[in-house]
Amino acid sequence: MNKLFLFCLLLLSCKLFSQNPSFTIDATCFNALTLEGGQTEVQFADINNDGHLDLLLIGDHGSPYINTNQHGISVFFGDGTGTNWTLAQTGDFGYGGIAVGDVNNDGFLDVGYGMHHNYAATDFGDQLLEVALGDGTGINWTPYDDSLATAGETWGMFGTEFGDFNNDGLLDVVSGSFGCCAGTHVYLNQGTGTWQHSYGYINGNTEHYVECGDLNHDGNLDFVACHQNGAPYFGNGTGNFTNQHANLPSLSIGLGFYDVALDDIDNDGDADFGFIHNNSTPRVYKWDGTNQQWVNQSAGLTVTGLASCIKLADLNNDGFSDAIVATTGKIEIFQGNGGGLWISVVTIPMIGLSFCQDINIADVDHNGYDDILFVAQYPNGIFGTINKFTLLRNNTVATTLNIHHKFPSGGECFPNNAIRNIQWLSSVPAGNQSSVQIAFSETGNTGPWTTIANAAPNNGNFQWAVPAGITSSNCYIRLIVTDSTTLLTNTSYNSNAFQVGVCDPTLALSETASSVSFYAFPNPFMSSLNIKSVTPISSVLIVDPTGREIYSQINIPEPKQLLQINTDTFAKGVYFVKATSVSGAVLTHKVTKY
Repeated sequence: MNKLFLFCLLLLSCKLFSQNPSFTIDATCFNALTLEGGQTEVQFADINNDGHLDLLLIGDHGSPYINTNQHGISVFFGDGTGTNWTLAQTGDFGYGGIAVGDVNNDGFLDVGYGMHHNYAATDFGDQLLEVALGDGTGINWTPYDDSLATAGETWGMFGTEFGDFNNDGLLDVVSGSFGCCAGTHVYLNQGTGTWQHSYGYINGNTEHYVECGDLNHDGNLDFVACHQNGAPYFGNGTGNFTNQHANLPSLSIGLGFYDVALDDIDNDGDADFGFIHNNSTPRVYKWDGTNQQWVNQSAGLTVTGLASCIKLADLNNDGFSDAIVATTGKIEIFQGNGGGLWISVVTIPMIGLSFCQDINIADVDHNGYDDILFVAQYPNGIFGTINKFTLLRNNTVATTLNIHHKFPSGGECFPNNAIRNIQWLSSVPAGNQSSVQIAFSETGNTGPWTTIANAAPNNGNFQWAVPAGITSSNCYIRLIVTDSTTLLTNTSYNSNAFQVGVCDPTLALSETASSVSFYAFPNPFMSSLNIKSVTPISSVLIVDPTGREIYSQINIPEPKQLLQINTDTFAKGVYFVKATSVSGAVLTHKVTKY
């Protein structure tokens, strides 16, 4: 295994004090799959419900059996260490994109996939877009795909994603082709193995991927696509969509954005939009609901070389999304501040990397920090190329049990009956097994609590059916992780309330880091915690997960003041640091004492 340890960078000129990640580079752990070249999409999911993340794909241009051993649905089963993966393949088709979710609500994860090589002679693999039911093994699949790929998809499909677009408690599917001219299409799940086409278009050129999220904070899922007709499509909750490309860069080169990524960069409860423009430039934009247009949030997001992939994720657990960008010969990580400012903090050389095919982010080894998997193109001989997997595994060693909310974090709004995913990170000492109890409150973070799951696998994701008959803007999810070996527990709550059954924009966390921004460092901390204000703040409050006040300082006299807090009396665990701006806006960071 090739190892490169990258040490944290302290950027004095920018006064950034958050802990930056370091990684072990592993380019060997997925070598069991012989790759040929061409695009592919990868997804992490716990396909066999053992609490450990697995890797799923349907392969690149070599699938099925074209100069490679690739075929069908490929699953690399993980054991929670991030170093040992066992490959199983099922089916005679491939080359495309993949989505993972429970489409028939039986508790087992299923897959959807758009492909170019629908070469199978059976129902399993003979359509350009399919869904197949899983049974919890990751090796047995039952076709569930009647009426898919019936709206003009005569050319290979590719990027595929699940989402409940009509809020009926069933996952629907969206998929786009690449090249010309099959377009992008949405099919609604009828719950019987049949699907109804609700939106789409043919013709036009497109690149690879689609992603889903609530872009405009109306509670309905939207999607972004790499198509020349425009990138963002706002959903109305019925399965119909309207393109909203207003003020985004033009697509004059005849193709869509090369890559797309969604994440809530400013913690206001809606998804923000990252993309690669003109196959070279990374950008992040936010939807401005007041002026009905996109606003550039890309200051500092500058690279050298050809940028080909982008993902948004909080790699250092400071509460703000970071940007992971693949460019010619390297991976570059930009730390975000929540207000549209990005600072390059880590550069990881990847000698020979010419073009990235896909990036996926997940914690594969239970250390409480996300890892980075990317698939990229490298030279192979004088004229050829080949894809290679590389896993960048965060070096932090898990010594204590901890759990940390990812979604919802606060400010989101969810329709009744809709399917949404509860997501978290958890650190578990090596070798120990764990599970998570998940509960919901509509009356604040002190309960009463309704149990969603008693002992869910600690894999970072739970598919949740939002309750019916509830109208509340004070909703919380409580997560309690239990170490099955030591019987210790740790509890986490979303930082701020979210809404269910109502989507009142006046209740959203609309204030961003442009009105209140600060850093809490180091994170995790031990005997002291520093608060660095980037914008004027009037007070700082630290509370524990129950809301009990641990520390407060009010009437802070000077903007941009550095507060140094002695934390010797703080017990080990999770805390929430809340800073209030002079205008009354509040921003919260989650921190941990080890």
